[in-house]
Amino acid sequence: MAVLVDDLKKKVLENTKESDQVIIITGYFSPDMIDEIAQIGIPFVYYYGMYGMDKIAKPVYDKLVSINNNYRNLNLKFVHTQRVHTKCYLFYKNNKLVNALVGSANCSINGLCSIENSEMLIELNEEELKSNAYLLELDEYAKEIEKIAIDISDPMIIPKTIKKLKTHKKKSKEKVPDSGNPLSAIMPLYQVDKKGKKKTYKAGGPNWGNQNGNVATKQDAMEAYIPILTEHLDKYPLLFQPYPANRLTTGGKVTRKSDPVTVIWDDGEMMTMTFQGSQRAYPSKENPLMVYPKQLSYGDDSTRRGGAVLGKYLRKRMNVDPFHVITITDLKKYGRDYILLTYVSPGLYTADFSGTPLS
Repeated sequence: MAVLVDDLKKKVLENTKESDQVIIITGYFSPDMIDEIAQIGIPFVYYYGMYGMDKIAKPVYDKLVSINNNYRNLNLKFVHTQRVHTKCYLFYKNNKLVNALVGSANCSINGLCSIENSEMLIELNEEELKSNAYLLELDEYAKEIEKIAIDISDPMIIPKTIKKLKTHKKKSKEKVPDSGNPLSAIMPLYQVDKKGKKKTYKAGGPNWGNQNGNVATKQDAMEAYIPILTEHLDKYPLLFQPYPANRLTTGGKVTRKSDPVTVIWDDGEMMTMTFQGSQRAYPSKENPLMVYPKQLSYGDDSTRRGGAVLGKYLRKRMNVDPFHVITITDLKKYGRDYILLTYVSPGLYTADFSGTPLS
């Protein structure tokens, strides 16, 4: 058996390209990973295993339907009678199961692009084990899952509606309005001065690229990030979790970023992002084994565009120049001075920047 703990996405894509059919069963997913596999063009069936337990948020469902409609070779199914937390990737050739990957990694950017040893997939095939008995068992398992799954177009699939945002009155020392939902955080794009007046960051937040000595001189827009305050860490522990203080990328370089996550915006835009930076060391500053993130920004390192992708996106939504320094006046004119970030499932979030002001 081959035990894989690194470059899992690459292994999944390589196996897909060498097959003529693929079946994937995982508890959770991210739409961008499903889209990338479907682009290869071979028949692809994906089973969302935790629908029966966790259902599906409407923004995620809408994105999946859009992707499903784009590919004739794609068939999305939801397990609805029980929870299935399996992570199983099955690769076929001439109707015969020839290779399989099983382990801990979900079919998501977060699951397949995590740092080394965060997730594991074990490769099982005839060449590895000199026996095909386990392959037949895995094939039977996939058929059992088929019996308890329904198609994405089935009327029994009912997306969860997002509850209307109800903001609670802030306590005197609080800087962040309470969303009323432990899985949804209001992320201000401004800071509050000592007099309680709102002002945008001169060289941070949406204006990150405005700092002196900024090295991203070849970007096509000003870099941006979504600030994470210590107040967010206290109020929303499920959204903002710590990660190791000392981390290495899959290439062995030191990084201050978390594993990538997928964020679906309210307009359908899908973005790979990472939690970045550090604040509030655990268990102590002197012995920082874990740290909490201090910002969220674009995080697909392969593009080398960093926070400029987020900066360009936000400015396009606001209808201002890609290098415009955003002010409070701009945010008021747009109609919203915050982003509503919601946790959906491991490695998957939604973000609302719809221009609707707080009531």
